[in-house]
Amino acid sequence: MAEISNSASAALKVAAAGLAAGGLASTQAGAQEITPVGYGADGDLNPLIWSLEGGAIFSDYSQDKLGDSSDLNVGGYGAISVRRFIDPDLDWRITARFGRFADDTVNLSETDINGPGSFASFDLVSEKMFANIDFDIGHHFQHPGVQGRVFVGARGLYSREAADKGFAFSDPADDNKFGNFDAQGESEFFGLGPRAGLEMVFKDPGDTFGVSVAGSGAVILGNTHESFSGSIFFADDNGVDIDDSGSDSRNEFEALVNLSAAVGVEMMVNDNSTITLGYQAEMWTQEFFRERSLFHGPFVRGTIKY
Repeated sequence: MAEISNSASAALKVAAAGLAAGGLASTQAGAQEITPVGYGADGDLNPLIWSLEGGAIFSDYSQDKLGDSSDLNVGGYGAISVRRFIDPDLDWRITARFGRFADDTVNLSETDINGPGSFASFDLVSEKMFANIDFDIGHHFQHPGVQGRVFVGARGLYSREAADKGFAFSDPADDNKFGNFDAQGESEFFGLGPRAGLEMVFKDPGDTFGVSVAGSGAVILGNTHESFSGSIFFADDNGVDIDDSGSDSRNEFEALVNLSAAVGVEMMVNDNSTITLGYQAEMWTQEFFRERSLFHGPFVRGTIKY
């Protein structure tokens, strides 16, 4: 009986070991299926996940706060972000972005408009730029054919627009009249507010290509500081008629509402990196570069886990 018991005991031990190994293998396989992208197969955290993004931005707003008109503004932006998982389905992310439109430059001049030696000229240079920093906490979810991230956080925003206008004329035929006018204006905004959004990638496990979509909204509360200065001079053969200059400034509390959306095609380069090509649009309501501003354009993004 002792030998039989020993044999039975040994068989039970072998069976239990086999069941445990099978159960462990099954558990590991299940874990691999539901483990977010930011984790390795062994469950260890990847140190950091970096993203670099850049693209063109177009805007067809017709007038800004300073009264300058333009049919189309063309510019570009760049962004860098870093994130890290703090839980199998939770991560944090910091993003910094800078954008600038090409300067609007106008130079108009006309000579001999009222006889030899007469002229008139007009010059305008205006610039627009913005920068923002985002911090958010994201929750990841996964279903067959789709991976998603819903996030909440905060956005800090700085924007600036400036203009320099000049006008000059001379008319020797009319009492040798001449004069000039110069004006400069600047508007700066600093603000901070809550932001939330959703990001999803539609693709099956193992697929090289997928479709990514994203959307977010933010409310930015802050202060706008505007300053203006100018000078005017007018004279003729009878002497100086006008010679004056002045400046003014004001501060105003403002609330901006920002809505953004993007769609792209994501390509997996390897297990640790992806490239996304897409198109994005961003709407600013209230006061930004004008009463309402729409920016849009293509972008490219590269992501690497390192």
